[in-house]
Amino acid sequence: MRTIIRLTIVLQLFTAAGVMACEPVKKGETPAVKNVIEAIARAKAAWMSKNSKFTAEYIAKFKPYHAVRQGNVWHVSGQLLNNVGSSPEAYVCRSDGNTVVPQR
Repeated sequence: MRTIIRLTIVLQLFTAAGVMACEPVKKGETPAVKNVIEAIARAKAAWMSKNSKFTAEYIAKFKPYHAVRQGNVWHVSGQLLNNVGSSPEAYVCRSDGNTVVPQR
């Protein structure tokens, strides 16, 4: 069981690293994802398109959502609930809007 958990963590890190390696915004260009609101909107759209469990009602349970920019990547997550182990999470590339949702 521990091997499966470790493998899952490693795969999540590799998935997130794919977005973290996204191209920086070039001087004079406007980023595809300019602010927190746009990052959260892209994350919500990605969650709903990648997993049928992520309905608008399910996503709303984890409000408020937060987006923190780390270099060229927005890390989006919601608040934790007592009866759920984790909240939805996504990594959004600032320059092109590419979004990665770690598998759980």
